[in-house]
Amino acid sequence: MSGASRERAWAALSHGRWELAEREWRGVLAESPDDAEGHAALAMCLAEREQYAEAQAEADRAVGLAPEIDFVHFVRGRVLRDRNRHGEAADAAAEAIRLDPDDANNRFLLASIRCAQERWADCLDAADAGLASDPEHDGCANLRALALTHLGRKDEAAATIAGALERSPENSLTHTNQGWALLHRGEPRQALEHFREALRLDPGNDWAREGLLTALKAHNVAFRLILRYFLFMSRQGMAVRWGVFIAIFFGQRLLNSVGREYPEYGVVVYPLLALLMVFVFSTWLANPLMNLAMRFDRFGRHALTDDQRAQAGLVGLAMAAAAGLFLTELALGLRHLPSLILLLLAMPLTTIHDAAPGWPRRLSVIFASAFTLVALFLVVAFHVFIQVVRHHQYGESTGVLLMAAIGLMPAYFYGILLWQILAIAWIERAQPEK
Repeated sequence: MSGASRERAWAALSHGRWELAEREWRGVLAESPDDAEGHAALAMCLAEREQYAEAQAEADRAVGLAPEIDFVHFVRGRVLRDRNRHGEAADAAAEAIRLDPDDANNRFLLASIRCAQERWADCLDAADAGLASDPEHDGCANLRALALTHLGRKDEAAATIAGALERSPENSLTHTNQGWALLHRGEPRQALEHFREALRLDPGNDWAREGLLTALKAHNVAFRLILRYFLFMSRQGMAVRWGVFIAIFFGQRLLNSVGREYPEYGVVVYPLLALLMVFVFSTWLANPLMNLAMRFDRFGRHALTDDQRAQAGLVGLAMAAAAGLFLTELALGLRHLPSLILLLLAMPLTTIHDAAPGWPRRLSVIFASAFTLVALFLVVAFHVFIQVVRHHQYGESTGVLLMAAIGLMPAYFYGILLWQILAIAWIERAQPEK
């Protein structure tokens, strides 16, 4: 009976029927509680169903029962990778490779961990080692192509993906990889076809869904230009990314100082400053604004995730409030500073749903809430002061309100800029343990 149960369990596992496979493996383990491979297989099922704590316990037990089997270390590494514990996952993958260096799956696991860490050169080395053992391993081929794309070696990436597609034209991941490679090459129309094919083959492929949405947005010329910047930055190392952020921050401060110290250069300085601010604002808001537009697109609305819909709604709400206030200011002949304050609020609101669930999202909510409270205070304070000036009703409370608003204004503007830089460079990239 045990042999038949194992066969059914392996069959369910190989077909991705995780709930059925879990039941079958629990039955096998009820008969053979010291079956190390059974515990490892059960860990895979649990991890696929996002029951990570129990999956970890099963994987650890499998290693404890049979530390000489590479498969149990492979499964433990896979569970740790899924939990974003990449250092421990890499150690487990290294042990699996030590026990069986010729198994391409072990090399693939290490490559996937390096991919999650964005260590592209290491990812490429691991994928190449896997392909040396099994030249037709689609997983290693796909990770090799992905690493080559991020390393800027697009021609080699294209050749690798072409070979993978020729071998496995029904592989959803390969079509997805081809789609992203085409996006990096600036060919969104061709990319769209591969993303559609990937989703036809695997409707649950979230990476393909994100690619489909990005390709649809790229039909917009302005977004296409910004997308090229996004993809270029994704191929750069952390040092380059930080360099760009720092250059933008100190660049705008330098232009402000030059404009104040040398007013005669204002005709050059202030247009440059305006262009820099437009660039910053557009890069931070382009994606959520396009998501908002996609909600009205018959194809795009189906590709949006719940987080993307929520983010688009928050940004749309902030911008609608800013537009309404701007029209009111225009009608009453007031200055447009309060509407600009609300417009800038859209930026920290975007970080909420760009951050991963857990502490990154909680931190984003805290900062977005703080910026919202400050923005509302500044808008109210500004309009109260305008009414006081118009009616000549000055008082001590008015002076305190004005001084508080004047003190908060630069903190609000520079706070948003610094928070956005921090969010892009760290918060949105953080992968909390699951």
